[in-house]
Amino acid sequence: MRKLNLCLLTLFIPLFTGAAGYDTAAAKEKVRHKRADFTAEQRAALMEKARMLCKKRYGSTSTVYKLDYYKWMVICTEN
Repeated sequence: MRKLNLCLLTLFIPLFTGAAGYDTAAAKEKVRHKRADFTAEQRAALMEKARMLCKKRYGSTSTVYKLDYYKWMVICTEN
């Protein structure tokens, strides 16, 4: 009987604390950007960070092949 009470208590605690009203679909939503969302200065700063990332991963001769603003992904080429 005591195990049943503990089980029921653990099931109802999230309902009383307001966790049931939490929208999990909104928490899973990813932030997506377009190139047009950034100013020229911001794009230049992002490209410089991408260059530094490529240089760190692949050496000083690597270059940025593509900077995908939508997926936040940098594609580097090794020379």
